Amino acid sequence: MPVETDNRFKAVLLTDLSRLQEIFELRVIAWSDKEGSKINSHSHPKGWSDSLDQSSLHWIIENENKDIIAAARLTELQSLNDLPYPGIFKRYFTDKTLSSPFCFYSKQVIHPGYRGKRFSNVFDEVRIAYQKSKKIKDGLVLCNGFRVQQHLKNGFEIVGLAVKEDDLAYDYTSMNEDLLIYRM
Repeated sequence: MPVETDNRFKAVLLTDLSRLQEIFELRVIAWSDKEGSKINSHSHPKGWSDSLDQSSLHWIIENENKDIIAAARLTELQSLNDLPYPGIFKRYFTDKTLSSPFCFYSKQVIHPGYRGKRFSNVFDEVRIAYQKSKKIKDGLVLCNGFRVQQHLKNGFEIVGLAVKEDDLAYDYTSMNEDLLIYRM
């Protein structure tokens, strides 16, 4: 059943990869207003990106001016070692306990001026539909707060907590992140 949101906005798959820079810049805008965030326009003047961006699928939502106001990423991976911070996941999984490929749900951002419009639900719906359409058994996500409850409603299960010491490349400010798995 489609998620109801403002009809002016819909998630579409980004096909013009030259627009990735807009997403990188949106990440800084969205994350810099979070309490305790180390990410801001001074620390990341060219936006925030990582090794998965070029090989991932990106869904976007645009405003009436065609500006990207929200984005979410989904990456098909073959091995835990393909993740930017595999140690976080290796506490709970091995390549033998995960399907290959598996999906990694990450980097969902919403411009502060457009929050509260249920964009998260829309992105969850399109990414889960993609995973199902490809018959990929497992999907992983790190999240916290109200997003945990949203993912549980969508069929994810809590596996455990992210532990910074498991992978020092994991540099996010909140270490109270639950690791969830969606298994078909």
